[in-house]
Amino acid sequence: MELTEDLQRLAQLRDAGELSPEQYEAEKNRLLDVAVDRIENWPNKRGTPLITRRAIRGSVKSIDFSRLKNTATLWIGKQKITIERIGKPIQISACDRVLVVASTDGENIQANLHINETNGDESVSEWRKPTRKVIWAGLR
Repeated sequence: MELTEDLQRLAQLRDAGELSPEQYEAEKNRLLDVAVDRIENWPNKRGTPLITRRAIRGSVKSIDFSRLKNTATLWIGKQKITIERIGKPIQISACDRVLVVASTDGENIQANLHINETNGDESVSEWRKPTRKVIWAGLR
């Protein structure tokens, strides 16, 4: 089962009263921590440029959008992250809790995928199949 489905199932259990808010948060954090660990430890293929994948999770301190809201620069802690989204506006606000899977060359951090834990918006399903395989393998 994919992470987004697991998170939706947890929210349903919480909403039905089968999980307390504390149990929901603990289980959600467990799922996301496992996902972060798997993503960051996913091996690069030989011959690929030296680009590191990172999973960054935290609250958005600030965010600036392009005019069409399809590109955003956000700050999580002291990390500046750029997100681009094709076809839909980015639905992230300051103080939202997000998980971002990003590539970095050491200077710039470019988000590949994001999940907004606060409002449920995500870009996982929108990316091309090879990228989905990487995130899916990391989130299993």
